[in-house]
Amino acid sequence: DVYTANVTIGRSLNFTGDLNIYGGTIDVTSNITSSGTGDIFMQAVTAANSSIDIQGNILKNGGENSTLTLKGAGRVQVRNPITATNSGGMNVVLWSDYDGGDQGGLSINSNISTGGGHFWAGGSDTVAGSLTWNGLTVGNGGSVGNSGYNHNAMDLYGNIATSGGHVMLWAGNGYSAGTYGIGGSGTRAINSGAGDITLI
Repeated sequence: DVYTANVTIGRSLNFTGDLNIYGGTIDVTSNITSSGTGDIFMQAVTAANSSIDIQGNILKNGGENSTLTLKGAGRVQVRNPITATNSGGMNVVLWSDYDGGDQGGLSINSNISTGGGHFWAGGSDTVAGSLTWNGLTVGNGGSVGNSGYNHNAMDLYGNIATSGGHVMLWAGNGYSAGTYGIGGSGTRAINSGAGDITLI
C-alpha cells in the first residue's frame, strides 16, 4: 500500500513494541521512546526537501536489539540525538533517495549513539534498490545532493558512536562545485570501538 498523506508526530510517543509510520512526508517534532523489543520504521514516499525531518529525540532504553529505519524518497534530516541505552543497542538505518531519483541527500545534524547496534547511511542507485548489510535491509547506493534539496550528498554535523557496531556512510555526488559527498564543519568523531568503519 502507498500512503501519501503528510504525517506530523507532535506529541511524545512511548511504546514497547514495533512502530511503523508511512506517509507523504513525515515530521517528528516531539520525542519518541521505545522501552521494549521492537523496530521503528518510517517511510516517506514524497521526494521533498524534507521527506523525513526528525526534530525530537529518539531514545531506545529497553528491550533487546532492534532497528530504526528512516527511509525517504527525498531528503532525510536528523536534527536531534538518536540514543540507544538498552541491551544490545539499536541498529540505525538512514536511507534517502530510495526511489532512485538522485535527489534529496542526508543531514546528520546531531549525535547518534547505537549502543552496540550497526549504523548505515546512504541511498538507492535504482528504484527501491536495496542490499543486505550485516543482516539489515539498506539501500544499494549513496545519498545524492541536488538543487532544491540538500546540496551536499550527506551532511555530518554530529558524532557517531556504535560501541562495537559496524558503520557505513555511503555518499554520491554533491550538487555542484563547492559541495561535497560527505560535508560538514569542525571536528566530528566516528567511534565504532571494535566495529568496522566504511566511507564511500
